[in-house]
Amino acid sequence: DKFLPEELREGVRSTFSRLMAGEQVVPHYENEILTRRAERRLIRWNNTLLFDSNGKIIGSASIGDDVTERRRVEQALITSEGQLNIIFSTTTDMQVLMRVEPGERLIAQTANRSFFEAVKKLLPDLDLDVRGKERRELLKSFGFPVESIELETPLYHEAIRTKASIHSVNN
Repeated sequence: DKFLPEELREGVRSTFSRLMAGEQVVPHYENEILTRRAERRLIRWNNTLLFDSNGKIIGSASIGDDVTERRRVEQALITSEGQLNIIFSTTTDMQVLMRVEPGERLIAQTANRSFFEAVKKLLPDLDLDVRGKERRELLKSFGFPVESIELETPLYHEAIRTKASIHSVNN
């Protein structure tokens, strides 16, 4: 009980009792613990029941993995993705979300509503499925001259190399 936060003790004790009674199989369980410095850490337990020669439960073996930082990073990523999604879906600027593939190829993942609405007005017969299309292919399909695409390409390669963002407007 010393290493469990007080508010968790009863729940963990109850789970362990059910496990030892064979009422509940809990191969994986997560709970916080307290370190010597009273710091809270989230531990993912991998539990195995131990049996005697008659098949009676005599104990358990547990290995704990500290997943505190992993959960913090996961939560930060979820928060960040949510914020980005709000910005991406509510802005009136046309946006296409790209990913970088080997060979510094820029591949479209998706586009926001403003993009689809504008393209549909300008080019009603155009296939609007942008997913998986390379940047050059997209721009050509929208009628941009190949020369302007080629002039802009070094900007994208520099952004990829330096991990900088790029905002481009083609006229």
